[in-house]
Amino acid sequence: MTLTALAIICAYNEADFIPWTVRHLVRQGCDVLVIDCQSTDGTLQLAEAAGAVGEMFRSAPPVSWHELLGEVERVAAMSHHDWIIHCDADEIRYSDHPGETLVQGFQRIQDTGYNAIDHRVITFRPSDNGFDGTQDPETYFRHYSADPLNQRNGQVKAWRNIGPVSLAHGAGHQVMFHGRRVYPHLWLSKHYPIRSQAHGERKVFQERQWLDQQQGRRDWHVQYRGITSGHSFLVDPKLLSEWK
Repeated sequence: MTLTALAIICAYNEADFIPWTVRHLVRQGCDVLVIDCQSTDGTLQLAEAAGAVGEMFRSAPPVSWHELLGEVERVAAMSHHDWIIHCDADEIRYSDHPGETLVQGFQRIQDTGYNAIDHRVITFRPSDNGFDGTQDPETYFRHYSADPLNQRNGQVKAWRNIGPVSLAHGAGHQVMFHGRRVYPHLWLSKHYPIRSQAHGERKVFQERQWLDQQQGRRDWHVQYRGITSGHSFLVDPKLLSEWK
């Protein structure tokens, strides 16, 4: 019997990127569920058009981040899929074996007795304002930095669906469950959190602050602390590494 996998994405105003994430996951053999946090830019509709099943998270504000992660836990527990991925709307995942789909990788790892996967996070930075969502982000964004925060804390966000899990205790970055055995090699997560100056200003100064306040995430997004109005989100490519 063919192994199955479900990617669960929580999204808010990711219209320029969500179709790319969904299409990539579908090509990797995964089913995709997008839990939309009342986006105002058509994120949910674009995700569905790209091949996802959409769900509107309609909890009355203020929305607790733990409550949202609880919804991910609930969906995972009810799913018939063999593996679950807790995926961000702005990331592209790959197995550690080139040419292998995510589902093929899950099968290989499951066969060796492991049931959870950690990720190496590569964060791509914009150097101009040209990205509008019509270009393939993996082609458009070529310069990156390794994210030391995520490398230190870990990104165990894919697991075999064999029982109840906890995501809230690790802020969604570390799934925990009885008998967890983490595969010793890191898979790849290509992360695209800021795509232009305008996107950075909207995300950091408006959307993120609002979401953090609404969801009680006081210790979240520490990478944006100290950033004030007038900050440039564009980075000189010479200060970054080039993806090859």
